[in-house]
Amino acid sequence: MNVKSTGIDFRIVILTLCVIFISMFPPGLLWSQTPVQVLRGMVTDEFTGEGLPGATIELLTEHKLRATVSGPGGKFRFDSVEVGRHSIRFRVEGYADKTVAEHWVRAGKESVLSIRMEERLKLAEVVITGEKEKGVIGDEIPTVHGRNFSAEETRRYAAALDDPGRMASGFAGVQPSSDGRNDIVIRGNSPAGLLWRLEGIDIPNPNHFANPGSSGGGIAMLSSHMLANSAFLTGAFPANYGNALSGVFDLKMRKGNNEQREFSARVGALGLDFAAEGPFNRKTNGATFLANYRYSTLGLMTAIKLPVLNGAVSAYQDFACHLDFPTKGAGRFSFFAICGSSFLRNLAERDTSSWETRGDSRDETFQSGMGAVGITHKFLLPDNRTNIRTILSASLNQVGDLTDTLSAAYSPFNIFRQNFLQGRTSVTVSVSHKFDSRNFLTGGLFTHFIFFDLNSRRYDFQQSTQVTDIHSTGNSYLIQPYAAYKFRLAEKLTLDGGIHLMHLGIGNACSAEPRVSMTWEKTQGQSIGFAYGLHSQVLPLGTYLAIHADGNGKLWKPNETLGFTKSHHFVLSYNFFAANDFRIKPEIYYQHLFHVPVGTLSNPALSTLNTNWGFETDSLLSSGRGRNYGIEITLEKFFSRKYYFLITGSVYQSKYTGIDEVERNTRFNGNYAMNVLGGKEFHFGKKHPQHLELSGRTIFLGGQWATPIDLDASRLAKETVYDMAEAFAIRQKPYFRADLRLAWHLEGKRTSHSWSFDAQNAFNTKNDFVQYYDPEKDAIEQFYQAGFVPVVSWRIYF
Repeated sequence: MNVKSTGIDFRIVILTLCVIFISMFPPGLLWSQTPVQVLRGMVTDEFTGEGLPGATIELLTEHKLRATVSGPGGKFRFDSVEVGRHSIRFRVEGYADKTVAEHWVRAGKESVLSIRMEERLKLAEVVITGEKEKGVIGDEIPTVHGRNFSAEETRRYAAALDDPGRMASGFAGVQPSSDGRNDIVIRGNSPAGLLWRLEGIDIPNPNHFANPGSSGGGIAMLSSHMLANSAFLTGAFPANYGNALSGVFDLKMRKGNNEQREFSARVGALGLDFAAEGPFNRKTNGATFLANYRYSTLGLMTAIKLPVLNGAVSAYQDFACHLDFPTKGAGRFSFFAICGSSFLRNLAERDTSSWETRGDSRDETFQSGMGAVGITHKFLLPDNRTNIRTILSASLNQVGDLTDTLSAAYSPFNIFRQNFLQGRTSVTVSVSHKFDSRNFLTGGLFTHFIFFDLNSRRYDFQQSTQVTDIHSTGNSYLIQPYAAYKFRLAEKLTLDGGIHLMHLGIGNACSAEPRVSMTWEKTQGQSIGFAYGLHSQVLPLGTYLAIHADGNGKLWKPNETLGFTKSHHFVLSYNFFAANDFRIKPEIYYQHLFHVPVGTLSNPALSTLNTNWGFETDSLLSSGRGRNYGIEITLEKFFSRKYYFLITGSVYQSKYTGIDEVERNTRFNGNYAMNVLGGKEFHFGKKHPQHLELSGRTIFLGGQWATPIDLDASRLAKETVYDMAEAFAIRQKPYFRADLRLAWHLEGKRTSHSWSFDAQNAFNTKNDFVQYYDPEKDAIEQFYQAGFVPVVSWRIYF
């Protein structure tokens, strides 16, 4: 189901503003001295995670220099650090220096850092700043074109709304699919090509209002308050990632504070948010908890009988937690969980005189839910070079959609019903070994046991009969072993190679996928990278399980043996740091997709490469192809000196070929994209620290491609019918959107307060969404994307 973007009801904004106005005068904001806070953490080896005692940590402020040395386990601590922005430099003999620039120390929350140091070869000394590491991912085997991102970035970018998907839409080669959802298009690929990973396990789509077979939704389930530094990858991934064609979100949860119990609360246009963390036992500083619960403002207003969204009922809620249990030995256990549910109901007016179109006489109900839990055990062997990680996990996701049309007497007649339930239990084992400063080996196995109960039925108006597209209950499995090796040939030359295997029980599909990348640091601050990967992705299960009737009325599953969609992905990149906080990165890529499921000669333009979400239930053949190629450029000023900016541009092509050997534009072939975002902080006061944050973003995209409507056929069917002979032959208008953000942060003696206002589509630009045939008007109508959407919120840390 596509949740239409009607915007936030302004009564929500008014209610939220009232709460925020009251909150602007809380007790405890009067103080006579500059508020201070604790800054502490741990310094570890990047690959093994072993603590590094004896590290020198320097706290750099505008007024003075403070230093300390890490103790046992690599732990360090600074007491009475003035709140505000600070830079911290880390030095360990035999390791490359690292600097964390402009770290924000809050009054209401201790700052706890986890710093991973890269061991140097014995040839020369190399200094790497923390910001330079934005160019690589934080896993054991780095890739040419991954990027770390922090939880602060998901809050800092205008209209990102604490959402990784919306934040990533500002990166090179990435565009939003639509305003009302956080699906993203990466290098012309369908949003369905994205993989979500959390704490080392692959999880179902972690978004509210998620359609079947999609990777996005209305809003992310996981609050940024739960996130540690995480990674976003855009193709040619290393061997430890599989079952994806376009991109990967590799999310990490942070650990709770192991010394102090801390809390935060937020109220805003999107919902209520409560979080807590701390040690289970303050005396031991051992086991910790971190938990977060959110409930939508729309749901709250519905519960207290305040109508919103033109009478529609909409609500969501989610919960996440991370529990960490160190043991007396070298190992530690952790438990993590995420779950959420969303609900939308839109009932037709019980007044036939107000019905103008067929859609006005329909009752629609949509619900979705997702949950994932896992238990992790990590163990560092006595040699301090070998890590073993084991994860037992389970996940479940469900989507239900029901549409009834009403008679003149308001009697319902079902025209669409679907209910999809999918789950899996998984065992994941990974082993990594550091031979020396040059050689690193990692390998592992993902084993997923899958079960499903999928049902979809619709009413065929032309045939005047109910049609069942999917009706299947059963189980299967997916096995993914992998191995990767990292070899540092020299201080400035690194080679990564590996292989990823996949085997799916449905159709007995198999794939062997080699991966390789190389990075050469030409000079200090300049590097050239190349990566290649063969990648495969499992189709949405409903596509495999679609049912058809043959000429004798016997049911069969024509798509059960389709196998995987595959692609060869090549990337060449150049990374140039003109300064420690500024980089220029051009990148060229070519992606050849094959074994793509496409329609038969009766529907030759059909290809799964154009599918946003859902299951293709037509008969398909794995004989289609596609190609995506282009050039991207990134100009990025990392946050320092109280400002940042990110300018990205791409020129690209995205084409596909169906069973008729005709090459067409994919739906997502915008041809060009440009994103400009940035922000500036203004700091005030010494004894009363506060700062104002101003940021903005503009997005300019080439229009996506659409299929024209066959007006005569639509009149006959009394609903929208597309002219598939001209598939994706018309282009929508170019897309433009400007977002603005204003935030004010105030530090109390023991609390921190943040007030923010985000304006999505601040100029209320009308961007094309979709055309449809209106039988009542006998005309083709244009539906536009979301207009101006204001989002206000207040958060307190204490």
